[in-house]
Amino acid sequence: MHRGFVIPVLFLACAGGKGGQEEIVWKRSFTYGSPPVQVTVNLESDSLTAASTVHVELIVEAGAAIRAGLPDSVPLEGLLVRSSSASPPEPMTGGGHRERARLVLEPMLPGMASIGPIVVPFEQQEGDQWIGHRLQTARIDVAVASLGVPEQGPIEFKAPRGPAWPRTDMLPYVVAGITALAAVFGLVYWLTVRRARKAVALVPPDRLALRELSDLERRDLIRRGELRRFYGELTDIVRSYLDRGFGIPAPDLTTDEVAQQLRTIERFTVEQILQTRTLLDEADLVKFAKFEPGRDTAEDRLLGAKAFVRATAPGEEPGRAV
Repeated sequence: MHRGFVIPVLFLACAGGKGGQEEIVWKRSFTYGSPPVQVTVNLESDSLTAASTVHVELIVEAGAAIRAGLPDSVPLEGLLVRSSSASPPEPMTGGGHRERARLVLEPMLPGMASIGPIVVPFEQQEGDQWIGHRLQTARIDVAVASLGVPEQGPIEFKAPRGPAWPRTDMLPYVVAGITALAAVFGLVYWLTVRRARKAVALVPPDRLALRELSDLERRDLIRRGELRRFYGELTDIVRSYLDRGFGIPAPDLTTDEVAQQLRTIERFTVEQILQTRTLLDEADLVKFAKFEPGRDTAEDRLLGAKAFVRATAPGEEPGRAV
């Protein structure tokens, strides 16, 4: 199964306008899948102008025998995220739960933009096993119109009155100004196109890491004796958490470099830094020196990683891992 699929950022009341929120009328709705797993994408509109925004709601519904939640991210093309938020899971009649996320998007350039395809991983219970699956939406196109240009009819230009412009002595300055503007526009356009295809993350780093750790625990690699694989995945989760939550490029750093980066952040206690270093050092020995720490030690490392994530979650008060 894919790692993690939870959610974010700010908690938001659902579409009924609770908590004083302005009620949104969803004019377009797209539904994918069917019970016990269903994904719905609601749009305020599928056409907008270059200076406006559009609200998007993502709803994931999962039955009682399903493990599912909001996806890690939503791919966007030609759209930027002004804000994103999600609500905690809410129970459904008959069992199961529902999760919602809200996005406010703004266009980058006139033309066609798109949302998705969105991939929602889930697990379904079959007998005494949980089997991984995925539900994928189609790409949803959004038309972006430009501003200030008439859609029909010719554009009339009136001839200038008086002396011709620009004057000869101003021509070099005009040419230089136009050249500079063209260079700036070209740079902005290049950066825009380069970043046109990106995904907005929905899952806060601590919740995503905890889901990944729970998924690792369910696969029971320790009991099956796959310690090398277990330590590799465990340290990948911890390194990715440090990257997503604190901007530490831990996946690309050595153990020493990770420890040095942690020391620069006041949030981390000496105990937490030593705990992280011990885990990474031990994993290096398992992967490269064929060290076998034992099942009890491996289980302690997993519990320690969960405690570390809970104690250092961004946005929470700093705490000590227990």
